[in-house]
Amino acid sequence: MNFSPLEININDLSSARKDKKFNLGLNKMQGIFQYLRSQNEDYDINIEQYINEYWAKNKRDFTTAVTYLKNNDVKKMIIIADGESYILTKAIYDVYYNKFSKQKPDIELIFTQGNINPEELVASLYSLKDEIFAINYISHSAISLESSIAFREYRKLLIDNLKKQNIESSKIADLIYITTDEFENTLNKMANFQKYTLFINSIHLPTRFSSLFEATSIFPLLASGINVMELLNSYLKMYEKITVTEEINNNAILMLAIYIHYIARVQNLNINYVLLGDEKLQSLGSYIQLLINTTLNKNQKGISCISELYDYSSLKNISNSNNNFIFSTFLGKKLEEQHTQLNMVSQQYDVLDFLGQKDLNKSNKDNETIREKDVFNIEILINDYSEVSLGSLIISLQVLVIAIAFLYDFDPFSQPGVEVYKRNLYNILLK
Repeated sequence: MNFSPLEININDLSSARKDKKFNLGLNKMQGIFQYLRSQNEDYDINIEQYINEYWAKNKRDFTTAVTYLKNNDVKKMIIIADGESYILTKAIYDVYYNKFSKQKPDIELIFTQGNINPEELVASLYSLKDEIFAINYISHSAISLESSIAFREYRKLLIDNLKKQNIESSKIADLIYITTDEFENTLNKMANFQKYTLFINSIHLPTRFSSLFEATSIFPLLASGINVMELLNSYLKMYEKITVTEEINNNAILMLAIYIHYIARVQNLNINYVLLGDEKLQSLGSYIQLLINTTLNKNQKGISCISELYDYSSLKNISNSNNNFIFSTFLGKKLEEQHTQLNMVSQQYDVLDFLGQKDLNKSNKDNETIREKDVFNIEILINDYSEVSLGSLIISLQVLVIAIAFLYDFDPFSQPGVEVYKRNLYNILLK
């Protein structure tokens, strides 16, 4: 099914359609679709309205901060984030600026991921010795032990580095950026007292759904050089496309949700084994796991997910998974029509003639196996790794898991995330 810029292939959809239970899901999806549409039309929770207003309100602050960093030759920014806050940001960043990428970010993002492993923290701090860097501290509650320790250590190092370069310590206020919720909390108070730049997240949705269109992702991605506006525009265009395609049979995202719910309920395949066709998608796999696990309710009914890079061993896992409640999804880029020819000038270096007169895609035996044997239940293919394709993919995945959760009669927005529980516990302890 072509849902440009995505292509979604479902291996046995035609046989599933013949089952009455599948059609029950199709009928139920009609009601879910109307709910999604009503959300899109409701001014108070309209995503397009919120994104446009949020961008208009904060654009100047974002661009001013990024311009300051670039003008002062700041090359690195430490991202300290609680819980799931950093996952989507890192997923997008790693697509463009991974270890295989030729392009370099305007400002390199270093994600601490709330990790206080002594060896990793010391190694990270040592790598920044004598360097002027920025810090973006992202937190809902500002009471997480891991991120608090990381912030303290990086801030201390930054002050020391400023002193070594005979820069006034007061300049640190221009290099620390705080991202938090709009209600008053510890981090809010600290930012105001220390005169740090403060970015506010206003929408009350779980971070896994909202981080792309709030400061959590916008500011660091903008600093790295990614075209955030193109990312957001493609996100909105695909959301509109999903919510205006009334004929469910022509709506690839909602049909995929029905199919996944069907095979989980009828065939008891409730573990989604996601195979990633490219190294640069590895962090996106972590985000997909987070999203899909959102469909699980407190009784663990729903879909769970594991993800890894695609290779022969993962192919073997799939072939042996018939009795392990697993269904498989392949996520990757469409094969290009124009292939790179791998021709050897001299045969002595290619005695097996593996490269000679072959193109790059045909040499990739993994992709050949995918096409020939229909190994995967589902294929999700994107045109390329542009902001347009990536923004479309992210909203499609979000709507997909929202629809699946509602098919399970479960509200995916009712899961507040670990930081809410931490904050509630913190408030209880204060009483």
